[in-house]
Amino acid sequence: MNQKTHDYAFSGASLVAVRSVLDQTKECGFRLPQNVEGSAVEWIDANIVAFGSSRSVYGKKQKVTRDHALMLWDIRVNPDKGANGTAPRLASRRRITGIERPDDSGNNVVVTTNHSIDLHDLRNLRKDQPVLSFDHQSEGMKTYTSTYNGDLLAAIDERQHVKVYSLRSGKLLRTLANQRSGLMRNVRWFEDEHNSPSLQACCGDAVQIWGFSAHSIAQAAQRSTDVFPLSFDSSGLSFFDCTFGFTHSSSAFVYYLSMNNYRSLDLPFPSIKRQYSTDTHLCGRP
Repeated sequence: MNQKTHDYAFSGASLVAVRSVLDQTKECGFRLPQNVEGSAVEWIDANIVAFGSSRSVYGKKQKVTRDHALMLWDIRVNPDKGANGTAPRLASRRRITGIERPDDSGNNVVVTTNHSIDLHDLRNLRKDQPVLSFDHQSEGMKTYTSTYNGDLLAAIDERQHVKVYSLRSGKLLRTLANQRSGLMRNVRWFEDEHNSPSLQACCGDAVQIWGFSAHSIAQAAQRSTDVFPLSFDSSGLSFFDCTFGFTHSSSAFVYYLSMNNYRSLDLPFPSIKRQYSTDTHLCGRP
């Protein structure tokens, strides 16, 4: 979320839009053509939104094929003047299930499908040539990923494991098993007040936390060709029960409690329940 504007970007089956949490009258967006379906969404910079697009192409004998692409949308363009400010930027062989900005440069973007993860440099004139590409099998409408300092990427795979990759080499650094019975959804890197990294993922009605050694994270990021084993720190693996959506503020707060005997505390979790349809994706502005 942009702390100044509190804008969110939405991409659904037929609509791409930006809404403000604080100002309900502030909105912009456009409807997709009837043969086009939107998927993942991400802010590239303060004014540019990237979203996945799947266009149905009808051929002979009623044969239907799909063209997949990463679209860029300039939200400053007024759609009332006949243009929606969108343009195709990257071609994809499969439906895009995730988009993530790995750093603040505005040049790089991670694009995922159910079969691969690609790192693209938007300055590259080739629309189908990633800087880095590696296999990753996932399932469902969305691939859950999170990047750390532009060097590491965590992603949930089809077996409900979290895999940690190097964004410099594409090498698999660590596979983290799901210790709970529920489906694993959403994964995020966090740092505590001592800059110690942790990885958190929603597992059913709980959040699973892996604590890492900052030293091993730094070494893994520096080694671009070899697989470097990430080591757990002394906090090990923690769980806490939750009944709320996965948000940055609540998760960071609960991570602090989990390191300080949270079970003996009265957790003031917000009782806010948000529901979104399965084909709608939400992204807070950076």
